[in-house]
Amino acid sequence: MTLQDTRRAIRRLLDERSAADAPTAYYALHHPPARTALFIEEDARGRAVGFVARCQTGLDLFRPLVTMRCPAQDTSAEGAARLLDRALTPGRPYLLFVPESQYPLAGGSVQVESERVLRIYRLDRARFKPVINVMVMQRTGQDGAPRYEVRSGGVQAVAGGELAVARLRGDLRPHRARRAPARLGPERRRRLHRARASRRAHAALPG
Repeated sequence: MTLQDTRRAIRRLLDERSAADAPTAYYALHHPPARTALFIEEDARGRAVGFVARCQTGLDLFRPLVTMRCPAQDTSAEGAARLLDRALTPGRPYLLFVPESQYPLAGGSVQVESERVLRIYRLDRARFKPVINVMVMQRTGQDGAPRYEVRSGGVQAVAGGELAVARLRGDLRPHRARRAPARLGPERRRRLHRARASRRAHAALPG
C-alpha cells in the first residue's frame, strides 16, 4: 500500500475542518511524502481504525515528530502500543505531538522526559470582517502558483512566495535632467565668442 493509499484510508478518522484535528491532519495527510511514514491499525474488515504518523520536520532535525489517532475504546491502548512498536525505534528520542485525548494511549509505550500543553485557537468567523482592496489583482506566476499585484502611481507590488517591488515597464525609461540656461557675464561671453571663432578658422584651413 502506497502512502497515498494509506492517507486515503485514514482520512475518515480525521475532521480537517476541526481546529482540534488540524495539527494531526496536517502531519498525517499533507506533510511532504518523502519525510512522512504512516502506520495503520485495521479491524477485521480491513478498515483503518487507528494510525501513527512519523515525520521528519524542521522543528528538530534529530528528533522526528510523532502524532497518532486511535479510537477511545478499551482495546485502543493495545492497538496504540502495536502501532508505536512498529513506528518507533527503541532508545531513539522523538517529539510526541498528540491531543490530550490520545496522550494516555501512548503513556505505556514511551518514556516522557518533559511535556508542554499547547493551545489551539479557532477564528470566530462571525467576528471576522475581511477588507477587500479593489486595487489587488490576482495573477498566476510562471510556476503556476497564485500571486497578487497592486499597481498604483507607477509602482507595482507583487506578493506571492515572496514580496518584490518593481517599477512598471513604462517607467523604466531614463529621464534626462533639463538645465535652465544661465546668464553669462560680458568677459565670459567674449571668451566664448573668441573660442568659437578660433574653431571656425581651424575648420576652414586646408587639410
